Amino acid sequence: MELKVAELFHGKENQDISACGQVDLVVTNEPAVFLQARELGIAALAVVDTMEEAETFPFAPYIVIGREHVDETTKLRVYQRFHHIPWTILETERIIVREQTVSDVDALYEIYKEPSITRYTDPLYEDPDEERAYAAQYIKNMYEIHEHGIWILEDKRNPGVIIGRAGLSLRGGYDTPELGYIIRKEYQRKGYAYEACRAILAYGKEELGFTKVRSLMDERNEASIALCKKLGFTYDFRQQIGQQEMVQYVFF
Repeated sequence: MELKVAELFHGKENQDISACGQVDLVVTNEPAVFLQARELGIAALAVVDTMEEAETFPFAPYIVIGREHVDETTKLRVYQRFHHIPWTILETERIIVREQTVSDVDALYEIYKEPSITRYTDPLYEDPDEERAYAAQYIKNMYEIHEHGIWILEDKRNPGVIIGRAGLSLRGGYDTPELGYIIRKEYQRKGYAYEACRAILAYGKEELGFTKVRSLMDERNEASIALCKKLGFTYDFRQQIGQQEMVQYVFF
């Protein structure tokens, strides 16, 4: 997607957005210009030179320090977040990893109706409306604040077909992000989980700065334990959670 971007900085003669014609995104270091863009319903990105200058943009959800760090991906993601368009996180040879939308819920119920999916994983809410409400809050609280979470996996060769979920989430009581995944039954044992999780671990390290990732699973979940070992995780410890005996593996 090619955006029409207006860059309005100190020293430019024209800092009037309305004089720029049709604009998709405003990039500026002027708080007044940023606010004008938002009032006009235009996505805006604040750019400053120092952390101290960032304090002049307390209302800006995204602030970049240094113009050299404003790349095309950043511009696109700011525009998409403003318009509630899910981010594409990454792509592999066969998979598109993207943020979930509320409209994905119906497809997830199709995946989760297979009993083996919830053998070691929590099921969805029985009431789809509850699941949609949960999804809406998850999008707001995880994606918009932390910029990571459990993402949707799409079949790259069959656009729109959801084959599962995977990502890096935060479990209560733990500081380290946790890798989790589920794969649609007909896509299992074909390397999709490994392909997705390997790419997500690389993304977590390179883009999110995670130096450690954990995976917690039922000790009977032989498939997930084997996947963790294949990905390079090592055994950490065993603990009882409720009625389940869990094992944790870690990845550095």
